[in-house]
Amino acid sequence: MSEAYPKQPGEISVKVTRHNIEDGIRRGRTDEVATLDDKLKEYLVKMGSMSAHVFNVMVQLLTHGKVRLAFQTYIERLELVDPKDRVTKVQAIALVDDFIAVQRGPDKEFLVTQQIVIQHPKRR
Repeated sequence: MSEAYPKQPGEISVKVTRHNIEDGIRRGRTDEVATLDDKLKEYLVKMGSMSAHVFNVMVQLLTHGKVRLAFQTYIERLELVDPKDRVTKVQAIALVDDFIAVQRGPDKEFLVTQQIVIQHPKRR
């Protein structure tokens, strides 16, 4: 991995707040602390190893300190435990890009089929 960023993903703690959604209503809340490494691996499996969504979510988290994701059955909010773990956009891109490259490995070819659902905005 590159030296362009101060910490490795396994050294960055992330507070994860999760609200379950049932019938369109928030039900139940769980709080935990995970490493950035854990969340990156989880999202790469969930969203696909070539997903621009994972890349953008993690860059947002690393540069702004927090991000909110809405899935079909739950909402997850990620926040850096230590605000000093925020980095520049260039550093965040390098960190995430290097992490994905290591996970992918030099000889692995990923041919991922991704489903993208585009929804009409809700009318108010």
